[in-house]
Amino acid sequence: MSVANEADNERQNRRQQVDEQWDKYYHPQRARSNQRSKAASTDLARLDIADWLARQKVTAYLRSTGDTSHFEIVIPEQRPPHSPTIGARRQSDSNDQPGSLGDPPEFHESQRGQAKPGAEPDSRSRPEPKSDRSERGQPDDVPPAVDEVITCAEVGESLPVRAKPGDGPEDHGGGEPRSEHSERGQPDDVPPYPSAVEQVEIFAKAMTGTWAEIAAELGDTKSARDIKRQLAHHFWCDLFIGLVQVIETCRHALDRIPESAKDLVKRAIRRSSMEAKRSHVTSVVVDAVVDRVWQAFKGAMVGHVPLLSIITREDALRSLRILAVFTCPAPEKHKEVREHALKPLGDDARGILTAQTKTRLAKLFDEQATGGDKSTSADLALATP
Repeated sequence: MSVANEADNERQNRRQQVDEQWDKYYHPQRARSNQRSKAASTDLARLDIADWLARQKVTAYLRSTGDTSHFEIVIPEQRPPHSPTIGARRQSDSNDQPGSLGDPPEFHESQRGQAKPGAEPDSRSRPEPKSDRSERGQPDDVPPAVDEVITCAEVGESLPVRAKPGDGPEDHGGGEPRSEHSERGQPDDVPPYPSAVEQVEIFAKAMTGTWAEIAAELGDTKSARDIKRQLAHHFWCDLFIGLVQVIETCRHALDRIPESAKDLVKRAIRRSSMEAKRSHVTSVVVDAVVDRVWQAFKGAMVGHVPLLSIITREDALRSLRILAVFTCPAPEKHKEVREHALKPLGDDARGILTAQTKTRLAKLFDEQATGGDKSTSADLALATP
């Protein structure tokens, strides 16, 4: 995750090096068997994610300082619905049709108060405000907020998300401030909605913080060292994928996922394509590690409030998928990470992966061009009452 905190030029240098690896090793005739080109394509995906997180970090900082001059304000009620081509990137401005000099200027939120001299503003003649990210359904820099407990949905369903009353610049109703946090429309004891970067960091810190206890419990015998070595072989990314599958299949509010859902995480680890190379990681070890990480996952906090009681299902899935991709030693060799993390991130409405990266992944991996595996009815039953 440290790559997201690097300077832009450092990430650009990394990207140039990976592009050179792709150009050197990719050959259409043997694309599916070329491990070096596959590694280059997944490295590009990681760089795309790091770039996206870096942009979110900048946006979160600008919002915290009240500086909204760098992006337009979009009223939630006027956001277009998600289209069937969700996740498609906006084309470069160079492909846009040039407008004639006689075309009327587009109306943006920043132009709300402008009108011709002597003319009354006519709201009926105004076009709807547009965002440069409207083709993806919502801007990258506006995380959804909710005004009630979110419940998990069936696999494939999307949840209606409503902004809190008085949420930021969308509230034009005026009135006296209710509290020092009134611009968020929330009570004083409710923390601000965490940014994408903060969500990933909170989950990562909570769950990786369990390792010291796990290592101490395992001890320092030769057997324990073998277990620790094999835990580094795709165990943690399998664990994150198991948590992703829990959220994908449950029907509960995120902060009320039942304890029985842990079994789905354990099952995902034991059924992984990487399990055969973890002979020392027995069921007893899996149970012990998952039990500890599960408590950390559910207990991750924003201030004094559980993270799972604040963020949406979609944001939780996105954060866990990002963690799976970054903790995986080699996503090009790990089928479950590509299916349940890379592919959904490529389809994400916020345009996390570039069109070029998605095209390259599709050339090399079957699941990137298809829907991937679906959860079974048994898995669904396991995570529901």
